[in-house]
Amino acid sequence: MLVNIAYEFLVDELVPHAVAEDRVLYPAVDRIVGASGATWSMRRDHVELGRLIDRLAALRTVADSLCQAHQAALRQVLYAIDGLVRLHLAKEEELYLPLLEERVDEPWVAALADVMAAVVAVERDLRVPA
Repeated sequence: MLVNIAYEFLVDELVPHAVAEDRVLYPAVDRIVGASGATWSMRRDHVELGRLIDRLAALRTVADSLCQAHQAALRQVLYAIDGLVRLHLAKEEELYLPLLEERVDEPWVAALADVMAAVVAVERDLRVPA
């Protein structure tokens, strides 16, 4: 079922990436701009994403026998996740990437990407299968 595919993508791909952002990227951006909390709204997006994924997990357990109300709730959660992720990516591309390009050099960005990739790999390895 497509709901299960979406759920697996979220927990296997998106959540580990969000954890890496929280642990590596956002502290670095906060230091670069000289303001702790500069990335607060991005971190808050991750909290909301987690809440929505939890809601999706609950709905997918009954996905095969959904009444119309549950179907509507499932659509609402999926649309909310879609909107949140689109907004989050837009903020990254329009706000944070230009900032990094302006203030740090390419080797520093590459090193940051390597550290983030390592955190993503660890988070994937730590995930308990559903």
